[in-house]
Amino acid sequence: MSFTIEVSGDLPGVLTLAKQINYAAAVTLTKTAKAGQSLSVYTLKARNTVRGGWYEQNRKFGIKVKAAKPTDLESSVYTNADWLQEEEGYHGGVKTPDKHAGNLALPDDEHVRHGHSNPVKRNEKARILLNRASRTKAFKIVTKKGGVTLIMQRVGTDKAGNKLRSKSGGYLRGRGKKRTSELVTKYVLIKSAKVPYKPVVTVPVVIAFRLHFNPFFGNELRKAIQTARIR
Repeated sequence: MSFTIEVSGDLPGVLTLAKQINYAAAVTLTKTAKAGQSLSVYTLKARNTVRGGWYEQNRKFGIKVKAAKPTDLESSVYTNADWLQEEEGYHGGVKTPDKHAGNLALPDDEHVRHGHSNPVKRNEKARILLNRASRTKAFKIVTKKGGVTLIMQRVGTDKAGNKLRSKSGGYLRGRGKKRTSELVTKYVLIKSAKVPYKPVVTVPVVIAFRLHFNPFFGNELRKAIQTARIR
């Protein structure tokens, strides 16, 4: 979402008013964008399970603000988080694999996240499971019906039938001479996925613009007139 202002014209006798108005417009645009950023973060937390502070301005995938300048009257609220872009409707709302990946690995909540609200641990990620297959006992299979590719893992169990886990939460293979184990589905490999539409950035920014732009600009314009230099 971007905002722009065009300033033109000439007022006789006022030497610096045009520059002051440009400055007031730049400040207003940036303040409005920051209000939109704050509302976006609030909406994101209210509608989603958010883990960590990845949405913060200084983070790689944060919800960021591009400040306007008197010479460039455009301010924007944006994010580099691809999953958030698809939720906003970019790319048709379709998530596709990263540049060098052939498929998306769709995790099984029970066997990977261990519940929807929990993050995927590093040692449970698809690539790591397969790269460390001798230790993780993970492997790919293709189902006869539909030809779907799955990543499976052979997991050890204790006498009560509970799956064995490491201290970091990852599954372990069975121990001892009489090892008991079971197969679990870790990931389904797919070419693309439709992401549910949840515009937590664009809609809040529009709301912030409607609420704040006019009062912000009125205040900054008064300051501009007061500080303008008259011939």
